[in-house]
Amino acid sequence: MDFAWSDDEENDEALMEISAQLEENEVHSTQPDCSILPEDYHTSHFVCTGKDVPASSFHSVSFVQNNDLSFLTAGKKINLQEYSLFNICASEEVFLEENLLKTLFLMAKTTALELKCGKKLPRAVSESNFNKRMHITTLLHYTRSFFNVISREELQKNLKLLESIIEAEDSIPSTNILPTIHSNPSSTTHHFFHGCLEWRWLILTILTQDYRANAQETDFRECQSWEKLLNSLSLFIFDLLKISLNTFNGLKLSEILTESPFHCVCVKEVWFLIISLLETFKEKITFWEIFSSCLSSLISGSEKFSHLRPSPNKCENPHIFTIWILLHIVKLQEIPRGILKDTPPNVDLLDKTVKSFFAEDPSELEARVAIRLTASLILNNWPCAIDVIVQFWEYFHKKINTNFYIPSDGMSSLLVPNDSAMSYIKAAKQSLDIPLDSLPPTQTSYSTFCHSIAHFLHKFSQTDFMRNFQKVTGRIFIKFTTKKWQSMNETGIHNLTSLLVILTTMGDEKIIERVESICLLIPLPELAASRQLAASKSLVALLILAFRQSRPSQYPGKLVSKLNLTNTDTQTPQGVLKVFAHGMCDIFAESESFDHEEHILVAPWVRQYLKSCPENDKEFLLNHLNRTLMRIQGIIARGDEGRNLQELLRAFFLHILPYVKDEYETNEGTLWLPELTGNLCLAASGQNGLPRIEDLFSSFMEMNCKNPKSLFTLFSMVATSDKVSVLNPGLLIHHWIRCMIFCSSAASEDLRMATEAIAALPELQEVCAINREEFLASREPFYAFLFGIGQKYEQLENPRDKMALSNKFHNYVKSFGKWAMQGLSTPDGANNVYRTIAVIVLHCSHIIYVPMKINCFMRLLMAEFMLPASLLLGKTQSVHIVRAMMKIFPVFLEGIAKLDYKGDQYLTRAISNMILHWTPHFKTTTNASMAAKPFVKCLTSKEPEMGNFVIEKFCEGFFPQTPRKGATSNTSLAINVLKEIFVQSSSTLGVYESLLEIVCLPLMDHVLMSDDFAPSKKLILDLLEFIFKGEVYRGQAKFRLIVVRGLKELTTNKLSFQTSAYFLFMLKMAKVNPMAVRDVLPHLKEQIVEVEFRRGSGRDARLRQQLNSLEDAVAKEL
Repeated sequence: MDFAWSDDEENDEALMEISAQLEENEVHSTQPDCSILPEDYHTSHFVCTGKDVPASSFHSVSFVQNNDLSFLTAGKKINLQEYSLFNICASEEVFLEENLLKTLFLMAKTTALELKCGKKLPRAVSESNFNKRMHITTLLHYTRSFFNVISREELQKNLKLLESIIEAEDSIPSTNILPTIHSNPSSTTHHFFHGCLEWRWLILTILTQDYRANAQETDFRECQSWEKLLNSLSLFIFDLLKISLNTFNGLKLSEILTESPFHCVCVKEVWFLIISLLETFKEKITFWEIFSSCLSSLISGSEKFSHLRPSPNKCENPHIFTIWILLHIVKLQEIPRGILKDTPPNVDLLDKTVKSFFAEDPSELEARVAIRLTASLILNNWPCAIDVIVQFWEYFHKKINTNFYIPSDGMSSLLVPNDSAMSYIKAAKQSLDIPLDSLPPTQTSYSTFCHSIAHFLHKFSQTDFMRNFQKVTGRIFIKFTTKKWQSMNETGIHNLTSLLVILTTMGDEKIIERVESICLLIPLPELAASRQLAASKSLVALLILAFRQSRPSQYPGKLVSKLNLTNTDTQTPQGVLKVFAHGMCDIFAESESFDHEEHILVAPWVRQYLKSCPENDKEFLLNHLNRTLMRIQGIIARGDEGRNLQELLRAFFLHILPYVKDEYETNEGTLWLPELTGNLCLAASGQNGLPRIEDLFSSFMEMNCKNPKSLFTLFSMVATSDKVSVLNPGLLIHHWIRCMIFCSSAASEDLRMATEAIAALPELQEVCAINREEFLASREPFYAFLFGIGQKYEQLENPRDKMALSNKFHNYVKSFGKWAMQGLSTPDGANNVYRTIAVIVLHCSHIIYVPMKINCFMRLLMAEFMLPASLLLGKTQSVHIVRAMMKIFPVFLEGIAKLDYKGDQYLTRAISNMILHWTPHFKTTTNASMAAKPFVKCLTSKEPEMGNFVIEKFCEGFFPQTPRKGATSNTSLAINVLKEIFVQSSSTLGVYESLLEIVCLPLMDHVLMSDDFAPSKKLILDLLEFIFKGEVYRGQAKFRLIVVRGLKELTTNKLSFQTSAYFLFMLKMAKVNPMAVRDVLPHLKEQIVEVEFRRGSGRDARLRQQLNSLEDAVAKEL
């Protein structure tokens, strides 16, 4: 279906008038018949391919491709083909005959009107719309070719016939008609639109010929030919702008960025042709002069060209329309044949449009579209117009605190992005990877502005346009002072940071220095917490860039000094310090050789941050610092160290080391701590103000570390490093022993490699009697080490050598007391400590005990662990320590047994005190058998004499042979323990016999000397009855002989002085063991005679009476 431009009565009357004129001027051709125009017609014309897109190109038969502007070359003509034009065969004679030419133009006017109205005359030949259009196009081609043979007056009259149709106001398609032009390529609508483009262009070229032929007659401003040409040019441009405006009015704002103002490629080609034509008149008038005037007339109705018609359609967004059409017209110069390259850009129009646009306070969506169009125009075509960007900044800096949000963006757009300083830098770098034309529709106007700045800097940094851009940056910088920072909210600071980071990333040194000076104006203490956090990201982003760009800058030093000062005067929020900490980590991670004064960053603020930040943040920072230390050591190992690297190390030791020391003592389970500590030790070279590795290593190893695993890792790192050669071997063994106290190699993989390093030390072979292979093959290398030292001591014959070995061992364990105290707080730790003590004494008792040395290791063990002051004062001991003591009690005494413990008063007293004071604590449960185990093991150990000695001291301590009113609670416990000892020893007759022989007399003596009402008397009698009635005792006659000997000794010692007590005791014994008492009676009678003799009083009736009573009691029991 065809859509006519207009079908009103005026057009009908015009058709009737033209029909009458044709009848009046009818001419009969005598020329031979000619063929009509073929479908493969090749004379220049438009072949429309649809909507204009960036990739559109001109057709091979187009005016541009056929170099149509060559008509200006004098004398050039086209070859006439014998084609029929409106049933008249075209020839040169036709153009010489005025009536024939007029008829052709009347037919052309009729045909054009038919295409316009969608109607045809009754006499019209039935032809395709394409042929009708081509008749007119061909006629104008021929007219231009035979311009010189046609009179000027006739030419103007004939052209006017056609112009009255194609230049009419209703020949411009409206917004509603435009979409239908391409719906049917064979329609009258399609062909009239494209025909008008062809015909008006050809008429322009004919008028140009006319002007050039007459331009020398008078001044060009008064020349009628020039005026006619200028009017046609301006009207054509005006109408083309109107077509673009109609297209613009049919689009949404968001579609402007992807749509072309050229309805189709044919319209674009006409623009190209017109501009190309006008460039030939640049001495007289430029394209931009006419364009600006036409645009002004279209939008505002100004009348520089009085012949221009007012636009019936109002432009709702004239500024965006202006920038839009400007951009696409300027893009025409990118076509290979090129235009506008020698014509100065119309910067004034652009600047005026942008300024007016922002003066009307546009919406966010309008601003997005405008800046995308403007930035693309400046970046790709008009870099000299970069000053226009100032207008954008004047707009944005007033709205810096807004988020430039529109509802269609979604709620996520309200969030302030970039959670770190590094994210700003990444965003700035990524901005170059995304062309302006590819930005997402949700990109805010301000983000697009920043994006554009990045592209401008990248493209123009090495050109003369950079000077112009510095004017833009100058306007940016002048807007920001300390007060401006104070007035910005979090969003505003984020917006400004995005821009400043881009300027720093892409800008030159002058721009960067200005940006840094602006950021140093930030009054952090005066901002609210959220604003401080946002501002700190800005500061740190520039800090990272300062180091990344490897340029001399005072900014890092000034910033860190300001941070330290701020943190001293007022407590800086953790969030701010966290941003700085992460920035420092990023800088260290990017640095290859640390030769850019990175040491400035490690300052007091770091320690302050570590003291108060959450554990996960602390671990993050210290892990990064640890990796940095490792890289520093790698650089030093390659021999690439410099002054800055040493300064960085000093900063680590000055500000990080004190914090690590504090944490090392108090932290219980952090993974980063031992590794960082180890790397600090390995970095301690002892030069350039750094501590010695030996001193630092020892200071850490001697600390009371809450987490023993930290010790293991630290020791392993140092012992297996290449720095081990500079350490004293004795010191290594000293610290290895500390580690082994808390963890044997069988249970700790951490120490396996370190133990191998110890095994490789020559000193180990000097002090141990076992070789390296035996040492490493041992399940417990530490115990093997102690065994080896003990063996080595025994092998030595020279007392001096023995003393030297003893001194070395004392050096190995010189801090044992401090180490071990740390482990006593936990059951596992206490077990390890006491087990170590037992093994040391077992294998090295001769080494550690120096009788004449009051501070020998044995005395230390006794004073701090075996007989601590709290024990001697009767204070309650921890259950886990008591249990650990019970386990090692017999082993410890077995080691003491290798010494002269009976002849040495100190050892004798120590053993007695251990028995007396530990036994009450051994009863950790109601079951007395647990308390008896250590003593039973002593009796069954490899040193039976020590076992007997222990039982003797046990009896001496708990059953004294002096008169007493009764037993204490400890005596009662001792009786129960002793009973359990008998029970547990009953299976071994030898042990049982020794035990009975040791305890029998003290027990009976204690009963004899006790008061009648003493509880212990009954308890011991019960114990004696238990023993005497036991199967073991009754089964062996020799056991009764032991008791009899004891009773005889008591009789001899007690009868004369403790007569009453003695007979009371014997009466009780007669009840529990009458046979033993019976066996003692003969000895008793002898002793009575002896007593009577000594007294000299003769026969003592009372003694005889007591004897008779005893005999009666025995007889009664038997």
